[in-house]
Amino acid sequence: MEYRVGSEGWTAAAKAGLPLICEVSARWDPEAGVFVAESEDFLPAFACVAESPTWEGLGKELDPASGPHEKERGLSLILSP
Repeated sequence: MEYRVGSEGWTAAAKAGLPLICEVSARWDPEAGVFVAESEDFLPAFACVAESPTWEGLGKELDPASGPHEKERGLSLILSP
């Protein structure tokens, strides 16, 4: 079972280590020459914004496993084109 970030009970699900789904929109910014990903699912606590010159790099930026606190947060994000 997966829980959508922002839905009722998602923080309890995260604490229990269940996977969370987060909606992320991505677009190419031609002026900056980077892909930009944004999510409003965590508002009002914080905004999620990432950027990278490559699609693969953007995936790495959003991958909680690449950060030091992934296991504490219980997050599992999926990025697809």
